[in-house]
Amino acid sequence: MDSFEYRLVGTACERAILEGCYVCTHDASTIFADTALHTVLDAESYVGVRLVDLDGKPIGVLAAGCHDVMHFPELKADLLKVLASRIGTEIDRMRRTEALEFGRLRMERILE
Repeated sequence: MDSFEYRLVGTACERAILEGCYVCTHDASTIFADTALHTVLDAESYVGVRLVDLDGKPIGVLAAGCHDVMHFPELKADLLKVLASRIGTEIDRMRRTEALEFGRLRMERILE
């Protein structure tokens, strides 16, 4: 599935951003009936963790949904936490590299 964006207010992803990690093992489609979790994913269960940059600033959510009741939610949450740490670091590295390249190109134009 491609990534997508939607308003966070009242969503499972908002809970993940606010709490660092949010797990809903069942009834997610009922609890979050008016959100993308239901309308796009039709997920019965959900696990999501906050993505942060190197400064600890939230930059997104890494999440997974299941069409059934979630078994072993702690294991799934722990796995996403490990992945989220690496993903957040990589996103931050990419942003910093892009900023450096932008600065380099700007200096080249000034010196021409």
